[in-house]
Amino acid sequence: MRDSDPGYVPQRRMGAGAIIMISILLSTGASVLAVRALLEAGLLQVKPVAAGEPVANESRVPDVVGMPADASDELLSARKLRMIVQDRKPHDRIAAGSVISQAPLAQSRVQLGAEVSVVLSTGPAKKQVPPVVGLTLDDAKHALEEAGLSIGPISDGEGGEPGTVTAAVPTPGTEVEPASVVALSVAQAKIEVPRLVGLHISKARAAIEKAKLKVGSVSELYDRNRKGFLVLSQEPEAGTKVGLGSEVKLVINQGD
Repeated sequence: MRDSDPGYVPQRRMGAGAIIMISILLSTGASVLAVRALLEAGLLQVKPVAAGEPVANESRVPDVVGMPADASDELLSARKLRMIVQDRKPHDRIAAGSVISQAPLAQSRVQLGAEVSVVLSTGPAKKQVPPVVGLTLDDAKHALEEAGLSIGPISDGEGGEPGTVTAAVPTPGTEVEPASVVALSVAQAKIEVPRLVGLHISKARAAIEKAKLKVGSVSELYDRNRKGFLVLSQEPEAGTKVGLGSEVKLVINQGD
């Protein structure tokens, strides 16, 4: 039909209000011709609604995932919606205080004043120090790395098999922040200090190194009754058991 035809009605999408009104008229017995007459006379208005456009009493839910809570609340308020914090959970990637998830989902249509529930992040979950006491140093390092922790200072420990971890700080089972440092104490092999007094300094050095110890400070005294460069005293004394790599201090006679 053409526009000049009296029976022609333009093809337009009607708003929710117009659709409801027409439905009421039809349900009360009004004929289709009567409704058409009202439309043509301008007594019943039809407001076109674009596809996907929310009606006057609706709002489209924005995407707030990853946003800080304050910013999310402000954005939802601007859309005439209310933010409700449903829960708080740890999350490895989303910063503490930001939104992990939301319901309804973004782009959903809801009534004005509707609630949007969100779950907020508390930040990365805490890590638990693994049981490392009794493990070798290499195994303890691996266990800490698997737990997302870092190995800290290593000190000499007492007791236990040589080369094994005797203590950890923080203690195993403690909950700590990710990438926290854990200090370890490791039992050292006990080595008997050799007898060095009376040996030439060169032989004394060789004996210390053979025992997997280190030469510490070397000082000199003069004893005219002894040959030069002989060891006069040592510390620790011969027979003392010390840890691997411990230092042995020497006092030698001055050379001739």
